[in-house]
Order: sequence, then structure tokens, then C-alpha cells
Amino acid sequence: MTISFPKLHLGRGTPLGPLTLFPVWSAGSSLDHPAGGGRLRTVRSAELQIAEREGSPVVSELVVTNNSPDRVLLLEGDLLEGGWQNRVVSEPVIIAAGASAVVPVNCVERSRWHGQATHSSRGRKVGPRVRERLDRDRGDRQSAVWESVAQYASTLTPSLTESYLDYLDTGFTLEEAEVPPVLAGQTGVMIGIAGHPVMLEVFTTHQEFALAYEHIIKAAITDSIGGQVIATPSRRARRFLAGLETSLMEQSLSLSGGTALKAEPRNEVVYASVSAVECDEKLVHLIALNRRHNLLAEAI
Repeated sequence: MTISFPKLHLGRGTPLGPLTLFPVWSAGSSLDHPAGGGRLRTVRSAELQIAEREGSPVVSELVVTNNSPDRVLLLEGDLLEGGWQNRVVSEPVIIAAGASAVVPVNCVERSRWHGQATHSSRGRKVGPRVRERLDRDRGDRQSAVWESVAQYASTLTPSLTESYLDYLDTGFTLEEAEVPPVLAGQTGVMIGIAGHPVMLEVFTTHQEFALAYEHIIKAAITDSIGGQVIATPSRRARRFLAGLETSLMEQSLSLSGGTALKAEPRNEVVYASVSAVECDEKLVHLIALNRRHNLLAEAI
């Protein structure tokens, strides 16, 4: 199975300290809502029961039960908070209505292994720095994630339990940061940090993107703290998108009712990792990371 990169429209960038935010719109139906099997939604905490493995918790696994009437899509980078330690979803999972699934996760809190049996999700996500580490092979992924989380201690107040969630709780609101609002019909965002694009993320609908927007931006702001205040020019953002558009995404993982896709377009224009989810023959989520960016440079 091979799927072409979707056609996207990139809007004018808005500087925000070291960040520049470019609104993105999906063109046509190349990134659309699936038709069969019921509505597909991203994570909603009140409708999910998230628990440690019964009997003996496992660092790399959680059990998620979907109590909603719709299918739920858990994405790489979704944070699950509580339990014996905070985790991040490391591979996408589609869970049918009323069903349970074992979800692969990684630890983002190194110095705690106790607490309650259940987790919650506020919809929060990791930023590009940690998100890139989730693209590693399972064998060295956990060490890479821990190493990435530890880097925040150099620019932010150290966490007693070495928890990524503590670094997200830096004490400012998006209103205080003057983050631009979501625009009509907007389905995604390209984020530049310190003069260069670092990440593109696009959702299936405007509503799904709007729910995720503040969490995407808060994580990116956390990554940018201490970075140079340099706006990312539109020409660099458009060049990055043009390079991504040459990608052909191939199946990397079979999901229940869908497919996870990967591509690594490496050429003179762009060196990136691309991850996407297909469901009912529709591309429903996409994220691309610029692996030439200084924030991710050690991963090259």
C-alpha cells in the first residue's frame, strides 16, 4: 500500500517569540473523515478508561477501554497522565466502540514507579523533540525518550521525578503567550522554531484540529524556551512543504480498521520523518518532522 502526500495550503506565518505559526488547510478530500465503521475521533478522557496492566504494571503497555459510541484514535505523542508513571503513546491505535486494547507506550517520568492504577488524558501531547524519539526502533526508543526529557532540565526548573509533564506546567497560559486563534476551516499547523520549520501536523477535520491546537502549541513553546527569537520566513516553510509533497507513504503497521504509514523523504530539499494514519481509505492524520532542525539535530 502506497499513499501520496496530501495537497495542503499554507497560510501566512505569525511570529510568537522563537516560534512562527503557519496555518494549514487541507485541499479536497485527500485528508478526510472516514465513511465506514462509525465516526472516528481522537482521544476524549471522559470516554476512555486507561489502566495499568492488571496484576503487575508494565512500563511499555497500558490497557485502554473505549466507552464512547465512536471509534477512538490514539496518536503517537498523546500523553497519558497518572498511573504508576506518566506515559506517551508510542504507536497509533484505533479502538472500536466498547472495545479494549493494549496500547504501546513509553515512560516520560523516569523517577516514579508507584501511585494509582488508572490514568487520564487531558489531550496533552509531547513536542517535536520528544516526538521525534518515538520514531526510533522499539529496542532503543525508551532510552532515547528519557534522554530527550532530561534535556529540559537545562532550560526549565528541574522535575523531582524527571517528568515531562512538569516541564509542560511552566506557569504560562496560551492567552498570556498571545497565541493566534484557530482560523475558519483550518485543519493543521506548521511550526517554525528559531528561523526554520520543525513540524507539520494536520488532522482530518477542523473540529479535531481545534481540540488539539492548544496542546500542540504549548508543547512547541516548551521546546522553544531558550531558543533564538528569529522568525521563520515563508519561503523556508513553503520549501519544506514542497519537499514533503514528493513523499510516498508506505504501510508500517496494520491497525484495527486502519493503517499506520511512514515515509522518510531524504533529498536536497528536505530530510524529514513523515507519519500518517489511514482509515477507511482516507488519510485522517499526518505529522512531519524536520530532522535537519537544530532541535532534532542529534537524531540525524
